[in-house]
Formats: sequence, C-alpha cells, structure tokens
Amino acid sequence: MLSSLPSCCFAKYPLQNNTKAYYARKKSSSDLLEPATPSRKSKKIVEEENNPLENEEKNKEEQDTSDMSSTTNAFSSKMPTDFSKLFEKMKKKLTNAPDQKIFEVGSVNYHVCNALALLLSENYREKLFLALEEFDKAVDISLEQKLFGFISDSAFVFLKDQLISSKRGNQDLVVMLLHAIVYERKNPEEALKILGTVIEFDPTVAEAFYFRALIQFRTMHNEQKAKEDLLMSIKIKPDYYQAYNLLGQIQQNYMFLSNNPQIVKNKVLEYLNKALELNPEYAPAYINRAITNMDTNSLEAIKDLKIALRFDERNPLVYFHLASIYSELGQVQSALDNFNKAIEYQPNNPILYQYRGDVYLKQLQDKTQAQKDFLKAQQLIHSSR
Repeated sequence: MLSSLPSCCFAKYPLQNNTKAYYARKKSSSDLLEPATPSRKSKKIVEEENNPLENEEKNKEEQDTSDMSSTTNAFSSKMPTDFSKLFEKMKKKLTNAPDQKIFEVGSVNYHVCNALALLLSENYREKLFLALEEFDKAVDISLEQKLFGFISDSAFVFLKDQLISSKRGNQDLVVMLLHAIVYERKNPEEALKILGTVIEFDPTVAEAFYFRALIQFRTMHNEQKAKEDLLMSIKIKPDYYQAYNLLGQIQQNYMFLSNNPQIVKNKVLEYLNKALELNPEYAPAYINRAITNMDTNSLEAIKDLKIALRFDERNPLVYFHLASIYSELGQVQSALDNFNKAIEYQPNNPILYQYRGDVYLKQLQDKTQAQKDFLKAQQLIHSSR
C-alpha cells in the first residue's frame, strides 16, 4: 500500500537502511519520488544524559571549568565574541527559519553547547561519547540546513580551541575524534584514517572503535568491519549500550534478506534487549525493536514506539513509523495525525509528504490533497540537489 522509501534524511537515528528495507517490501503506489541525496542520521540520547545545560543543578559535582550557565541562552554571554558573531551570521543564513532562536532545543548551537559542556565537565572522559554524539547531531543539522562547511568547520575550530585552553588530558585524542566526525561527510576514508591513528595511539578508547564502526556501516557499507569494531568497543567497555543497539541494527539488514529470518530476528532482539537492559531509557533501541517486530506484531511495535516518545518526543522518525503502522491497520486519522507531527518536526523531508500523500490517495481518495503532498515532495527533492 505504501510506496517504496527513497533514500533521504531523518536526521535522528541511523535507521535508514532498515527502514528502506522494510518499506521497500510494501506495494508501491507510485514512482513520484526520485531518490534524494542520501544524508546521515544520528542517535538521540536521553535528555537527562545529554543535556547538562538544563540539568546543572542535578550535576553540581560535574561543574565545568567554564562556569557555564544552566540555560542555553545564558551561554551566549560566556562565548568568545568571534563565535557569538558566527552564531548571529548563521542565524541569518538559516533556510526557512529566519526567526529561529539560535539556542532553541534542537538547533545546531544547542548541540554544540551541550558538547562543550560535556567536554569541560570534571568527569568528561565518562561523558566523551555523549559529547561526540552532540557534535554529530550539530553537524547533521548543519548538513540538513545546507550550512555544512560553514557551521561544521567553525564549530570544530571552536571546540578544539576550548579544549586546548582547558588543558585537559588526552585533549589531542578528543580533537581527533571530533575531526573524524566532520571528515566523515567530506572524506570518509580520511575519517577512518584519523580514527585508526587514535586507536593506534590508545587502543583502549572505545569511542574510537564505535565511531569507526558507525562510519563503516552508514557511509562505507562495510557491515562486517563495523561488527568487528563494535565487538571490540564492547570488550573495552562492557556496558556500551549504544554499541549493542548498533549491532542489533546491523543485524536487522540480514533479517530482511535471510531465508531464516526468525533465527536472525532472535539475534537482533538479543542485542537490542541487552541495550535496553543496560539503559531502559535509550530511545533508539526501542525504535529498532519496533522495526524488528513490525511485520509480525504491529501492536508490540506501537508500544515500543510510544515508549521511545517518552524519551525523544521530537523525533520525526518515531511518528513516521507510527503513522505507517496505523495506515496498515486502516486507522487513517491516527496515521495522518502522526504524519502531521513528523512534518512539524522535519518539514523539509520529502519522504513524509510522499507517504502522507499515499494515505490521502489510497485510503481517502482525496486526489487534491495527495497531489499537493506529491508536489511538495518533488520540490524538496529538487531543491536539495
């Protein structure tokens, strides 16, 4: 019933391959969408873990050396003048959002500030992964807003300078990890070399193995090497729940193609359940488990997606999957409500208009509204080129 999923960005979780594999098996209603330029996705971490700026009172023992304020707006007064000017310049360049607050939740600056707060906290080594995740999100958003080179390079230089001035231990390794995240978009081979250098210098840095696995999986499409690096990261850091989640996600690809999908599915669920055992508030694992169960247990999938929303209520991918399941179940209004919510959080994603258009056309016979959505999807695809 739903048309096949084009390659496009959801800018929240690296679920693109699995999402595409699942929905590509659904009956196609049209070929109105041309493949869009593939984009990257990152994982959402629980707010209380990755938002030190809003939880400073809960973490007084982790006060950072910059004496950062507990609000993102207050952070601007503590930034170097040059970077404040950079943010103002960026604000003027934001497409389709001229009045966007430069430090609002979900903005590039919001994630850059969170990354800096984590890197400057007293026990920053324990929070390194979360800091890298925040920077990864900032780079993803800058890519989506067509400001990649301008924002990502400037943000990297800013974080590097702050780390150097803080005189923290292993600052060179952290800078290299940040640099690799930027380079994945420009030159993934170079990013892998940088991470290889980090591992050669210190083979106990689990984050280096994890991010190398992430690049191997989502950019280089080398799943075997990705799995090897993830297993190594878990060997170094046994409670690395993000690594278990990514292992499950990689294994999902085999589930969709295997002649014995149940055997593969059991392995997927083993990894995802382990991730949730280590962190029962980790939204990406709930999303991946929902995708795993979509074919055989849609109600269980809905349950997991709704749990994911408790920890990541702004994620358009969750609403997209909910809408698609409701559409399959014939609950048209619930499907439209969730598509509308997804579009609210990601208005420039053509996938959402394409699938909502399918619902209007196939289930409501509303050709006028369907054509509007299909046209909007086409416009977004062509504008991204």
